[in-house]
Amino acid sequence: MAFPATVFALASFAAGHGFVKNIFINGQDYGGYLVDVYPWTDAPDLIAWSTTATDTGYVDTGHDVICHKGGAPGALSGEVVAGGIVTITWNQWLSDHKGPVINYLASCKGDCASVDPNVLEFFKISEMGYVDGGWATDTLIAQGNSWDVEIPADIKQGGYVLRHEIIALHGAFQLYPQCVNLQVIGGGSANPAGTLGVKLYTGDEPGLNTNIWNGLQDFEFDNASDFYMVHWSCWPTTNFK
Repeated sequence: MAFPATVFALASFAAGHGFVKNIFINGQDYGGYLVDVYPWTDAPDLIAWSTTATDTGYVDTGHDVICHKGGAPGALSGEVVAGGIVTITWNQWLSDHKGPVINYLASCKGDCASVDPNVLEFFKISEMGYVDGGWATDTLIAQGNSWDVEIPADIKQGGYVLRHEIIALHGAFQLYPQCVNLQVIGGGSANPAGTLGVKLYTGDEPGLNTNIWNGLQDFEFDNASDFYMVHWSCWPTTNFK
């Protein structure tokens, strides 16, 4: 009996990691880019960035670090008030893929639907690492695979790309970035400087190459995000988690 290619593709997701399935903003539910569906059918217009990935795997270096494999901007943007919450929900996350959750913004300086990912300069707005004996991914799972991202209240209004990321720490780090177009309204005049996506990580950060299953006794920190990316602090500092 012959089976369509999509059957075998979907079967591979049983042991996968995860992708963002929906984004909730101010009472409106936006669909994510479903990598288990859209590679084989026409995707609708989304606020989520598309990817050429046909699995739920990770990235580690190069251009794909920006917004995952072949990341391209969505045609739409989700409107959010400065100081508001964007709730991101993953389809799943594996409990043994532990690590931090980090959120960045980058100004599109125009229409996010046509922005070149190579020119986006990201600044970190929130992060959680190892807190009270558990990792941020444990918190994410306990919250139904969801994460609330607070948009800075004094950020200048305009189009932004939200880069939401999970990092799995297995010795050889695994990055799982997911990007979303936002239109921020209200706010103030803050316009923080950022860093090009391909330069967010050198790959040599001590924590990125840590195998947490070997124990953390060699490190001294209050929050894991302090030790794996010490040179990128959150902006503004009041949003540090």
